[in-house]
Amino acid sequence: MVNAAELLREPGLTRRITTSLGLAEVEISADGGSADDVQEEVGRGLHGPVGIDVELTSTLDGIVAEVTLSARLEMECSRCLVPLDTQLSITAVDTFAEDDAGGEHFPIEHRQLDLAPMVRDALLLAIPDAPLCRADCAGLCPVCGIDCNTSSCDCEVAVIDDRWAALDELRGGDTASSTEPT
Repeated sequence: MVNAAELLREPGLTRRITTSLGLAEVEISADGGSADDVQEEVGRGLHGPVGIDVELTSTLDGIVAEVTLSARLEMECSRCLVPLDTQLSITAVDTFAEDDAGGEHFPIEHRQLDLAPMVRDALLLAIPDAPLCRADCAGLCPVCGIDCNTSSCDCEVAVIDDRWAALDELRGGDTASSTEPT
């Protein structure tokens, strides 16, 4: 929580704050669950405190917050399951307002700014849904499970085009598939 009383009295005033939030303070799930619950549920690996550098600027309509976040992520490549350790650096800009009937801005309650919801939103948008170790990751062989990035195998993988499945049934069950070595 940041005391915004001075900023609200003087439009045009700017204040810079550098701090950090622990994962327990940043409720990552929309239903208010803890960061640990969400990490277990979706396999996200947000580790350590989230570094926050915020510049608050008072305007006639409220307070504009420009936030730069830094956080460490430990995840797995979604194709080959290799561990990834990534440093996130995120910049987000949003407005806090006292009278926001439309719900477009974060609220100022009792002359206090709660940065945690803004931090949570920025982190959720920055964490990749399907992280990759590299753009051309070949993944795992679906037959033997070997990492195709480091080794090759002689497995034959049937590639079946589901769009022809109804015609295959009419032909008596023949499959319209081709085999490709991995």
